[in-house]
Amino acid sequence: MNVIELLKNFRREKSRNQSHPDGDKCREILSLSIDEFAKRNLAILVRSYLLGEDIYLISNPDCLKDIEGNHVTYLPEEMMAIYNLSKESIMVLHRIKKSFGGRILLKDVSSFIHERPSDN
Repeated sequence: MNVIELLKNFRREKSRNQSHPDGDKCREILSLSIDEFAKRNLAILVRSYLLGEDIYLISNPDCLKDIEGNHVTYLPEEMMAIYNLSKESIMVLHRIKKSFGGRILLKDVSSFIHERPSDN
């Protein structure tokens, strides 16, 4: 899996093709495997349409010092932990992370997330 595949869960269903002045560099970073990304000192600002706000995907905790503003950050292992969750579960975990800070430590978060039954 590479970074772009990991980020797919955090974007809108329909992708927009937008050009970027550093397009080649962006493509290179997004094509990195998760392990390669984790070894670098990178912070990627992502506009998450799922969450309705900007988030940072950071390679390691050292990247926090370079981030300005009050953005929620995710390490690769955190995003991997929530990758297969429903959109609703991702949103709940994000709100918790945003409110309380900290990190998602579980490898299999899904066993601790219980979907609420519908009110039908």
